[in-house]
Amino acid sequence: MPCLKAGVSAPKFDELEITENPDIEEPGAAVIVRTTGRNPTVFSEIAQYGDTSEALARSLGKQIRGFLAASAPIETHLADQIILPLFFAAGGSFLTKGSSEHLESCIKVLELFTGQKVKTEKDGKCLVVNVPKFKRENHD
Repeated sequence: MPCLKAGVSAPKFDELEITENPDIEEPGAAVIVRTTGRNPTVFSEIAQYGDTSEALARSLGKQIRGFLAASAPIETHLADQIILPLFFAAGGSFLTKGSSEHLESCIKVLELFTGQKVKTEKDGKCLVVNVPKFKRENHD
């Protein structure tokens, strides 16, 4: 069951650009995939020491397939970066594929510093994150 209910189209992979940098002296590999379309999305993966390029590509492919299968507009690794701006701007809700340690930590820190509760609930394959609006306390 997809999370998108507003008819948002999935990202498209219609262009491929491969860039190599031979000036980097350390061994290693990284891949960045940027989709195009109505909702462009960026995915990245950095190889662990000893990983092959094929393992790196498989790992990133798994990440992209999982994101597209969930049809969530906010990728799991971006969700924690949305909490604070949303809190200070106006509050609100968003859908993400699932939780991460970064998201959970960000929620806990916000709750500890503000005393306000961020609510999360499962919705099919997705996680709905409800962020409260910033309430300025008057200390007069």
